[in-house]
Amino acid sequence: MQVSVESSEGLERKIKVVIPAEEYKNTYYKVVRKIGKTNRIPGFRKGKVPDDVVIKQFGYQVKDESVNELISKSMYQALNEAKIENLADSMPLIENIEDTGISNDFAYTFSVEVYPVVDLSEGVDTVEFKKVVGQITDEDINKMIDTLCRQQGSWEASEAEIAKENLVRIDFEGFKDGQSIEKTKAQNYPIIVGSNRMIPGFEDQLLGHKVNDEFEFNITFPADYHAADLAGQEVLFKVKVNEVMLRKPAELNDELVKSFGVEGGVDAFRADVKKNMERELNQVVFRENSDEVISKLIAKYGNIELPSREVENMFNNIKKNQKDADEAKLKESCANMIKQKIIIGAVCRKYNITPSEERVNAFIDSIASAYDQADEFKKALAKNPEQLNNIRNRAMFEQIVDEVLAKGKVTEENKSFYELVNHNF
Repeated sequence: MQVSVESSEGLERKIKVVIPAEEYKNTYYKVVRKIGKTNRIPGFRKGKVPDDVVIKQFGYQVKDESVNELISKSMYQALNEAKIENLADSMPLIENIEDTGISNDFAYTFSVEVYPVVDLSEGVDTVEFKKVVGQITDEDINKMIDTLCRQQGSWEASEAEIAKENLVRIDFEGFKDGQSIEKTKAQNYPIIVGSNRMIPGFEDQLLGHKVNDEFEFNITFPADYHAADLAGQEVLFKVKVNEVMLRKPAELNDELVKSFGVEGGVDAFRADVKKNMERELNQVVFRENSDEVISKLIAKYGNIELPSREVENMFNNIKKNQKDADEAKLKESCANMIKQKIIIGAVCRKYNITPSEERVNAFIDSIASAYDQADEFKKALAKNPEQLNNIRNRAMFEQIVDEVLAKGKVTEENKSFYELVNHNF
């Protein structure tokens, strides 16, 4: 087999492969005999069909299978011989086939894309990062317990003015140019004020009103509202308050604690709440820090050419499930994801960052701790290779973020639980 690189333009590499006539002929007749053994032809016993009869009846199939076998067997061997490395994640493309029959050499040309070389001559130790450090105070824990007590509490009718966290039931109807809009009309509709269930600004208009109040206000729907005929439109709403209810928090005692599945009283409950808050905080802190690392690495090393086929393939695959997506934004998102992958890969190679099995196991333990039957979760996970691989990838990503931050110029920024985690109530 002869292999030659025909051209190297940008990230594309074109390789020509020439396979000797003898190998072509051997492959061709191997396919002939295979087809002869697996197909019935009138007048012949199965497996005893002469080659010329098989060729006459199945000639096109023989040729197709022979060519496919030659290409599939030789392509990646050709890439190795041509020393084409760092292949992009896109299928090779057959550019040309030269086939003048099995008595002559068989030749074909194919192209692949490679990833660009990322210039890391200025290492990550020259990059400045802001690292978020999360903190949970006793005050944060008390606030969370108060929230849980309110959520488990009861509702009581109130004559007071509407305030945030009140449950209200209202009649409302929207009007445009004096005409009622059917889709903006409801009777005795329940809203927890401040939950942001309604369009922006609507719930704020309820504040300060009381039971039986009737009032009206104008409000503009968001420009990206899902109903196109209302998007960006100013609408007059007429509202009547039917009921206002105030939440009475549940008393913190052993009975309430048991309702959360915690044994050991209030102290044990407090420890359990803290543990759950720490788990949630760690997730948010990692998201903040990983976003910081990725954005700074892309800003530093992102001036690279991207493999266009891989970008297009990712775009097409995602588009199948997101038919209404903005194509320009989706393509930009795909390009950024591939750019991130290329840069992260280059950083891992430069600093020899490899997966840590200890870290993977610690990550699995962390996930399992959220389940009542942690051991059963681990057993199920061991039987699910796809999920286990996803966890390995996540653990590896966390490792990369930590090692990059350890090498970079880091300024720490302390933030409390409620600065980072959004809990409305």
